[in-house]
Amino acid sequence: MKKFSKFLLSLIVVTGLLLPVSASAYTIEQDPINFSYHPGYASNEIIVLHEAGNPSNVGADSLDREVSFMKRNWQNAYVSYFVGSGGRVKQLAPNGYYQYGAGATGNSKAHAQIELARTNNAATFKKDYASYVNLTRDLAKQAGFTFDLDDSTPYGIKTHLWVTQNWWGDHTDPYSYLASWGVSKAQLQHDLINGKTENGATNPTKPKEPAKPAPTKPQTGQRIAMSGVFTTNQSLPVSIDTTVESAPLAWYDPYEVIVYDSYVQSANYVWISYIDYGGTRRYVAVGPDDGRIDTTWGRGFFN
Repeated sequence: MKKFSKFLLSLIVVTGLLLPVSASAYTIEQDPINFSYHPGYASNEIIVLHEAGNPSNVGADSLDREVSFMKRNWQNAYVSYFVGSGGRVKQLAPNGYYQYGAGATGNSKAHAQIELARTNNAATFKKDYASYVNLTRDLAKQAGFTFDLDDSTPYGIKTHLWVTQNWWGDHTDPYSYLASWGVSKAQLQHDLINGKTENGATNPTKPKEPAKPAPTKPQTGQRIAMSGVFTTNQSLPVSIDTTVESAPLAWYDPYEVIVYDSYVQSANYVWISYIDYGGTRRYVAVGPDDGRIDTTWGRGFFN
């Protein structure tokens, strides 16, 4: 998870409903709760994934019915986003509000919580699932998280099951409902990394790692202290190490910025490095290790 300044997190909380979201095959409908008192703010450390768990509400209007009930009973339970009825997304509360969806600890940490309405229609589920995944990805980018799902850190994207297993509760969603449509935990993790098209297919425009020579034997370089801000000019993967064989944890989009504190020359590439939001060191290759500054994949590293 990337570092994310407290100022920017505060800005997200303050702007809330007005913060633009990169809409990947979905549009956010604003349907705010009429709060009778301010619920307070969370610490913006996690995003919690839910599903409604209501087998009696699976019709074409399941989203509107779920949202209507939640708005009437928000003092008992509410989340910031609800997805359903063919990929529609409704935002009920600003990001960063203290929500009532995952117990006291989870609620106090949640930048956003997302519910998924049920359906009995396969085509509808594909659209619902695509929006569910893409909304989660976009919110994770906003909060500075990677796309890791239910990892061992207390930060990033978590399911209600993870909250139950690590903090409090007895809920196991959303895995059972997703499994009923053939979506495993591994598939959800894969889709969070790659994104989905509106019809539920894996995103064909998934960022690809920049072209490079065949992998050589991994090298371990010495990390050199140097602080800077790198702005990408293409999609770049985040890695756990400086070997080209490691699977990407997440992607920086073109023109995103990376605040780094050091760099490493390894495996024929130059890697900038930083400590993510969860306290783990991450690496991003920013160009070939050729001694030139005009071949980097962006600006901010000796150029």
